[in-house]
Amino acid sequence: MPLYSNERAKLGIVIHPGNNIHVLVWLRIARSFCFSRYCPFSVSPVKSFVDLPAYMEETGRILAGVLAVNKINSWSVHRSLRLSKMPSTLSTSRIHFHFLQGGFHLQERGLLKSFIETLFKKEKKKLSTLSYIFCSDEYLLDINRQYLRHDFYTDIITFGLSDPEEAITAEIYISVDRVRDNAGQFSTSFKREMHRVIFHGALHLCGYRDKKKGEVLLMRKMEDKYLSLYFPNK
Repeated sequence: MPLYSNERAKLGIVIHPGNNIHVLVWLRIARSFCFSRYCPFSVSPVKSFVDLPAYMEETGRILAGVLAVNKINSWSVHRSLRLSKMPSTLSTSRIHFHFLQGGFHLQERGLLKSFIETLFKKEKKKLSTLSYIFCSDEYLLDINRQYLRHDFYTDIITFGLSDPEEAITAEIYISVDRVRDNAGQFSTSFKREMHRVIFHGALHLCGYRDKKKGEVLLMRKMEDKYLSLYFPNK
């Protein structure tokens, strides 16, 4: 049985290129065939990690050959593809929201997207594309098991998909179930807790950590700062 954590500080997980070989390898393979101007194949450009499944059939045989040469476990690639199979809508914003959890919708999405972009500007970080995926406990638990070999529920996992010198490209997976449960445990509203977690993931991408006591205190301070800016009357 998966375990629950009683401390919010233990729930958030952040993954950067280099820390997760499966994500990194798949991204580099995809980039090599879909992002490179030297691509010798007729492949349409992929704008984000979540778009990759649409191109799998087109590049499947090519990728299979690369995987065989590099001796990459096929399950890791299939897993990466399954992570990216989600509804997507066209938007001019650099922030994208995807909903895999039925019955949950964010209010004032445009305002929230604009605020998140402002957060990155205030932290002096360049942002390329950031996708938030709102899912269930079981969906995020599966990711946690497959990618981190952790058998416990978490509220958020952050995948940093860009190199340090590049503008930030990332995906943030959030368990709606876990956020709702944590809101009850910490005696706060579901809405406020959800926004705290949303900002938490963005702050991770800006370089904030929460492993040590001092880091946790600073992370909470920054979360409270942006919550106060977003909800000025609360």
